[in-house]
Amino acid sequence: MSSVLVTYIHSFLCLLGLLVEPRLGNPAITNLPLKPSTLISPSPCCGPKVHGIMLQISETRVGSSAAALHPALWQIKGGEQDIQSGVVSFEDRQRNAMVVTDLSASRLRFEVFDAADALASAVPWAFAEISPEDLSRKEKWSLLLSHTDSMEAVYGATPRDAAPADVRRPAFLHLEVTSAGRAAKDAGPASAASAEADTQRRKKVMLITRGTRGDVQPFVALARGLALHCNCEAVVVTELRWKDFVKKNGLDRDAGGDLPARIRFRPSGGDTTLKVKTRGARLAMTIGQHSDTLQALMLSRSEVEFFSSEGCCYYWAQQEQPDFIVFGFTLTHIAMIISESLRIPIVGFTLQPTREIERREWNVRMLGDALEPLAAAVNGVEFQAFLQQAMERIPSPNTLNSLRISRGLLPCPADIDTEDRQTAELLRHKICKVVPISRELLPDQEVEGIKLTNFIFLRENPSQSARDLLSEVATFIKKAKAEGKAVVAMTFSSMPVGKKKMLQVAVELAKQNVACIVLAAGQPEEDLAQPDKEKVKQFEEQGLMKVLDGPVPFCDLFPEVDAAILHGGLGVTSEAMKAGIPVITSGILLMDQRFWAARLHEKKCGSKAIPVDALATNISASGLLTCLLPADKVVRQATTWTHRVSQEVTAGLFNAPEENVPWYEHARNMQQKILDEEDPDGLRANAVAVLEAGERGGIVERAYEHYSAGCGVRCICRQGWCTCVWVRKTITWLLCIQLYSCVAMWCKCARWCSLAAVQNQDIGADPRLRQGVGEGGGGHRDEGDSSVIVMVMLMKLILPGGFPWNDAEHR
Repeated sequence: MSSVLVTYIHSFLCLLGLLVEPRLGNPAITNLPLKPSTLISPSPCCGPKVHGIMLQISETRVGSSAAALHPALWQIKGGEQDIQSGVVSFEDRQRNAMVVTDLSASRLRFEVFDAADALASAVPWAFAEISPEDLSRKEKWSLLLSHTDSMEAVYGATPRDAAPADVRRPAFLHLEVTSAGRAAKDAGPASAASAEADTQRRKKVMLITRGTRGDVQPFVALARGLALHCNCEAVVVTELRWKDFVKKNGLDRDAGGDLPARIRFRPSGGDTTLKVKTRGARLAMTIGQHSDTLQALMLSRSEVEFFSSEGCCYYWAQQEQPDFIVFGFTLTHIAMIISESLRIPIVGFTLQPTREIERREWNVRMLGDALEPLAAAVNGVEFQAFLQQAMERIPSPNTLNSLRISRGLLPCPADIDTEDRQTAELLRHKICKVVPISRELLPDQEVEGIKLTNFIFLRENPSQSARDLLSEVATFIKKAKAEGKAVVAMTFSSMPVGKKKMLQVAVELAKQNVACIVLAAGQPEEDLAQPDKEKVKQFEEQGLMKVLDGPVPFCDLFPEVDAAILHGGLGVTSEAMKAGIPVITSGILLMDQRFWAARLHEKKCGSKAIPVDALATNISASGLLTCLLPADKVVRQATTWTHRVSQEVTAGLFNAPEENVPWYEHARNMQQKILDEEDPDGLRANAVAVLEAGERGGIVERAYEHYSAGCGVRCICRQGWCTCVWVRKTITWLLCIQLYSCVAMWCKCARWCSLAAVQNQDIGADPRLRQGVGEGGGGHRDEGDSSVIVMVMLMKLILPGGFPWNDAEHR
């Protein structure tokens, strides 16, 4: 009933001219591939056959999934696909039948069906999404089509004689948009000419990245810095999920943003956040925190998982023709292919300066100590390079060489080596990697090819809901501090730790009279036991716990609390360091999260990495809070023997034994070192460093060429050397497995010596064995005595019954 009322009100407002309805027309699809089951051979008499396509449009709301869409608003049938070009056109009578009547819908979903099996199957072939508000901004739209299962971009079939630039062309849904009574907004000729002239004076920078928000946000901040401080035009190529996030930071002030419209968005396909939330990915991350081998496998596939975006990134680079490209850690190979093929300079912008996996500090028992050399090898750079090269050769669906060869480039070497060839090629072509990390934290990491700048932060205007939550949090913190309580903020961002475990840690903190703010937005919901629910309710009433199910800006929250429990990502860790608060790093602890935990512990600003399962125990039964919080805000427990021992154990595991200054004092000192009053957000420093590196023009030319020269001779020499090493290692192994036999032999020799005196008496008493004894008498023996004694000793040890003539019947 309410939906009908909303529709009537909306129609009435449209009649009064208060609302304008966007009208969609002339739909068409380009580069849509044919299904193998629908390939039809052209007929010589009737010409090429066509393939039937149906387009369906639905509405979806915020928080709803694709499976819970509203009923279809329109079904446009009669689409005909040319099997040679892949272009889909619709009948004239269907071209202007779409009118968007509900502008409050969060997204419009366009689904492409095969007309032959649309009724038998509810699974669409491909889809595209856009918000109605965004749709009404332009007169023409080209929406990227994505697969419904993998969310990756759809690419058209590549002809055999296609040029390298025409390989893997993305499929687009083209629409024309008009509004009732007027056309969509369009700039006049004068304004368009002035905008074009202004653009010509600016440098155009394309930033390519994929991942969760923690991977995308630094690039959006960098785009803002390039637009504000370097007068550049930034084009951010990333996943569709982050379109609104990118556009929000590039709108005019009149449209709600705080920047000129110099930041544009282009889709790369894929949805990493949705993939991370699947059950298989969560299970892999949970097991991976206890397995260095699994983490090494995950890190080695960090680039392979995004090979499917190569076509989109290449297409947008070809269309936009930027002055240079800024690439992320997981798109290095894609950036190298684009640079070499299109002759565009590239600059790295990586959030971690090394690929080495940090050593695991927990669950290291006797077996772990014994396997320490193996763990060091697995976590090392050489093994990572070996695994990465192996993964790049496994089709999924593309290999690195298939991508390079399709663009007309030299392939990578066929052999697999422990050398990091990718980094070696970047150094050979003098391509710089800018790392947004302060030199105070990583003084030894600024090596050749890496430039450390400073932490980069993205300051946004908080939404109304975020402002309301900040008001509630401010009241909670003010009350807790008035009562002399310490306040700790806990967040794990996109890491699926679970709300249940976060509340369990908060309960243990509350028992120590420490107020805790639990930022549980986006965490999986799990049922708490009834006693835990009662404790949570009790502590909330006492002002010791505040659970937030919505996001709040860390830049506003962290300066008001005494400490933080974080997952170890660069974004939240840098926010904590800038606020000058100590940190406990916990959570799932994958790859760079261990790295940042170790760096904070080296600077005595926080603990080593602690698994979330053990965090509650370590907080309640150890001296972690003593190091984390000021002395006047920590509840003093009874100094029992058990508590004293647990404090000593914790000091050895999570804190240096010789450290006397608490973490919060070191955190304040670090805050003063990294603070830059002229550039508090780090936008200018990073933007200038990236612009300087881009202007130097690092272009990849004939990558991996020197690996091909003398490949046969080099392979023979390497194989010969490997054979020699194998022989040496095999001999060593054979000797090692004989160690027990060698020890047993020496034990038997000792036994022979101890029994020598006893055996001498038996030899002297037996007349048959006295033949070797000299005639000098007195028991003196010549040199033959020793050989006789050794022979007799061997017989004594070998024969199970000893000497047969010792028996009475043989004497």
